[in-house]
Amino acid sequence: MKKKFIRIEPRKSYDKAIVRKLKSGKLIYSFDKLVLITMKEYDLSVEDSIEWVDYNILGLFAKDAFGVRYK
Repeated sequence: MKKKFIRIEPRKSYDKAIVRKLKSGKLIYSFDKLVLITMKEYDLSVEDSIEWVDYNILGLFAKDAFGVRYK
């Protein structure tokens, strides 16, 4: 059975935060880019965007679904 990986939606915006794709197909996202994209996408402040990413994206984070790089 092939593992399924999560791709953050909307792809048109959040694909820009992908910094690496592993051989397995797992995507690695940049936390900083996720925050910047969220700020633009939802017209949020830095603080609100960080909170939004933490809750709405990282809250989905299943150990093997996708990765996040912090600088």
